[in-house]
Amino acid sequence: MNHFVFVVCGEKEHIDSLNFSLKYLKKFSQAKIQVITDLSRNEAIIAHEDIIDVKTPEHYNHHEASIYLKTSLHRYLDMAEHNEFCYLDTDVVAVSSQADIIFNEIPKPIRFAQDHDVFESFSPYAINCGCLEALSQSKLDLSEKLNQLNPDFEHENPYRQAEERKLMETFQFSKSKPLSYGFKMFKYFIFRFLIPVKTFRFSKDFSFDKKQLSWKNRSGKTISFDYPRLSKKLAKQYGILYDKKTGNWKNAAGKDFFTKTIACYHLSEYIKETYRINIPSDWRHWNGGVFRFNSQSIDFLEKWHAQTIAEFNNPYTKTRDQAMLALTAWQFGLQTIKTLPVKYNFITEYNNADVSWDSIKGYTYDGFKSTFKPVFLHIYHHWGDTNWSIWKSLSDL
Repeated sequence: MNHFVFVVCGEKEHIDSLNFSLKYLKKFSQAKIQVITDLSRNEAIIAHEDIIDVKTPEHYNHHEASIYLKTSLHRYLDMAEHNEFCYLDTDVVAVSSQADIIFNEIPKPIRFAQDHDVFESFSPYAINCGCLEALSQSKLDLSEKLNQLNPDFEHENPYRQAEERKLMETFQFSKSKPLSYGFKMFKYFIFRFLIPVKTFRFSKDFSFDKKQLSWKNRSGKTISFDYPRLSKKLAKQYGILYDKKTGNWKNAAGKDFFTKTIACYHLSEYIKETYRINIPSDWRHWNGGVFRFNSQSIDFLEKWHAQTIAEFNNPYTKTRDQAMLALTAWQFGLQTIKTLPVKYNFITEYNNADVSWDSIKGYTYDGFKSTFKPVFLHIYHHWGDTNWSIWKSLSDL
């Protein structure tokens, strides 16, 4: 028998996410759905009947208790040979009637999907090495300089960031349909570079100020810049340059001043020193949001659970399950096995304009150079953001 399994514990926001995801899964799946939780901790009611109540150690906080349950779920389920399971994070939403097809992906002994980035990019989020804090400080430094250049620009404003993303999506979509929007892009080029006007409108939502090199929304608020050209101005005033290829900023010495992403070797070093396992920094690690398992998976799950729990008291490691998932994969020699196709765990990155949705063309992860039909969306941030095309796609369903 096929089973989908969720784990939730504690905060109302996570239970609300679960209840939302349950509605979509029930619409698209015929499989049995079970929820593992510690009812004594929960701040809201789970809108589901098949609930497995497990008492978690009282000294754990809610986050630790959730990880405790997730990595030991095989202890509370009927792991008979005729049963097949698929775990889903509460922020994983079914969007296709093909949901149950995931049970055709046989776990030998277990099957995860790949994460959206490599191991070194995950490292700062798993280790208390200070690299993430350094990124936050560089972001503040950049925000301060951009605000000084244009006080109207609120770099860290979530609404401003949502508007900037909408602008990027509009550009990506227009470029992907040259037959329909070719004239629009030609008109943009003419006004942007040839006709001597101060401002011009690109669409009903956005206009461009050529003097400030800035994009403005309907209300006239600055939401973005033409960063490559603005870079010349910033270089004169602050000595920082924009790298168009990487999207990063560099100082006068050519070193990174601000990076959009961050990576380090500290997690790989820690695992090598502590567990004698050498995980390459460029390995595409697994994402724990969706995985297939059955009775053959028990040994793997037990090892993952034991190592994850053992790290709870380590001040150098952050309370996550993915680092020890990677370690366990390498210990079992599974680092090169076939992972679940991306359609079963489409990790929707808000800050990646190539990840988008259109009511006609569908979903894309490459800026509409191609489209595909995902089965599950993993909406791990910006949950409920109605300005985001990915979230709008759920309403369209």
